[in-house]
Amino acid sequence: MNGETASYHPSLRIPWLQLFILMAGAFMAFLDTSIVNVAIPKLMAIFGVGVNSIQWVTTAYLLSAGVTIPVTGYFGDRLGVKRIFLISLGVFTLGSALCSVATNLDFLIAARVIEAVGGGAIMPVTTAYTYQIVTRDKIGVALGTRGIAMAAAPAFGPVLGGYLIDHFDWHIIFTINIPIGILTMLVGMMVLPRIPAEVKPRLDLPGMILIIAGAFAVLLGLSQGQSVGWHTLAIVATLTFGVFALIVFVLWELVTDHPVIDLRVFKGNSVLAASFLGTFMVTVALYAGIFLIPIFTQQIMGFTPFQTGLLMAPAAVVMGALSPISGRLFDRFGAVSLCLAGIAITAFVTFQMGNLNLNTSYHTLQLWYMERSAGFALFMLPLTVVGLNTVPRQLMNRVTSLNSLVRQLAGSLGIAFITYLYNRQELIYYALYANNVTATPPVVTGFIHGMTGFLLRRSVIGSHNAYILALIVLGKEITNQATSLAIDYTMVFSAIVIVAVVPLVFLLRRPKKDAASGPEPVQMKTR
Repeated sequence: MNGETASYHPSLRIPWLQLFILMAGAFMAFLDTSIVNVAIPKLMAIFGVGVNSIQWVTTAYLLSAGVTIPVTGYFGDRLGVKRIFLISLGVFTLGSALCSVATNLDFLIAARVIEAVGGGAIMPVTTAYTYQIVTRDKIGVALGTRGIAMAAAPAFGPVLGGYLIDHFDWHIIFTINIPIGILTMLVGMMVLPRIPAEVKPRLDLPGMILIIAGAFAVLLGLSQGQSVGWHTLAIVATLTFGVFALIVFVLWELVTDHPVIDLRVFKGNSVLAASFLGTFMVTVALYAGIFLIPIFTQQIMGFTPFQTGLLMAPAAVVMGALSPISGRLFDRFGAVSLCLAGIAITAFVTFQMGNLNLNTSYHTLQLWYMERSAGFALFMLPLTVVGLNTVPRQLMNRVTSLNSLVRQLAGSLGIAFITYLYNRQELIYYALYANNVTATPPVVTGFIHGMTGFLLRRSVIGSHNAYILALIVLGKEITNQATSLAIDYTMVFSAIVIVAVVPLVFLLRRPKKDAASGPEPVQMKTR
């Protein structure tokens, strides 16, 4: 290792300025994703393309970030976490700048790939960096504070995105990243400590190829399965190849001397294994609310995306406010009690949300979503951190990359499975309602005659057109009922998944001494 080095001990106090810089980088990456999702309909109209083409604006980002995440740990060890964090910010900012000047869809997709390479690396790097500059006895508070960015960005993104799209040109959603990214990089250069790894790792080329190919194939298959068809040869072959590559990757990493991700850290570590599995399950369940609530509010309640964002925004405030509190409680009491309390709240409210119907009020739905977010805020951070606290400091870069990859795969699987379950149940309930309507012709006839008369009294259309409109209204009513019941079914399923995490919680007993919890020195360059 070139250059003079000195032993670096994390400060006994939380370095708030350094933590704020890391939080700003994470917030920018999370915010960009949610803002762009709101702009999709506008981009379709501007570029004159359909859904199958425009979806690659988000799919390209998902895939590129997914293959970047697992190798971020290696480059963090190789180049140092400060350097890789600044490089990630720079690449993300460059990608945003290119997106802001895009003149056609192909250019925009290519720019999004560049943006995703930086954005995908930011999350694991900021987690690993936090572990390097904060002592283990205060890590809960530190990561909980950073959780404000993670909670606020996805909720406020649709609100901000909707406002910017309505009042400014679409390019502004990317342009706003440029000054923020540059400022964060400049301040980061000055205040963040340089903490390179003590040992330069060798490149595990077979492992890197396997994890990139496996992650790419699985994410591609999950993102395209709903539109292409889960039983098509292309999707089945893609998912099969991806799963096979990941299995071979695991086997290879267990025998190679220089793994890109040292999976042997799980050996004899039930806390870490339970933490990862619980995180995976909860992330899958989390996407039920993220995916289904906008469908309910926009298709049934008739809200715009901007109004939906306003409904969901208070939940982000609740989660952001409770995250540092949850972290402080974790530092004092451990994970088990917090996880049990949070799971109980989240599961109970999610079961309540299984009673959504056409008469559910705006404020009731908003309150439920806030309560659900409060439950998640209580246990999500302890569930993750209790596992990471068992990891030696020298392996933290690799394990945080793996943790981010698990979340990415779980999120994609959650969206895919929740979508499949919802669509299947909607078809079942629609057929059931349609059969019931057909079986009760007096009721149907009475509804159609009543609606036809209502339309004739309120408009100048003829009786035939009024009759056609009455049939359309009846079909819409059946669709709304089927949609509502399908959402209820899926929400109950997600609540069951959350409850299934409870047995894992009892494996999260804090060990007598967390790995690397002492003030072991980290080599820091002085120049």
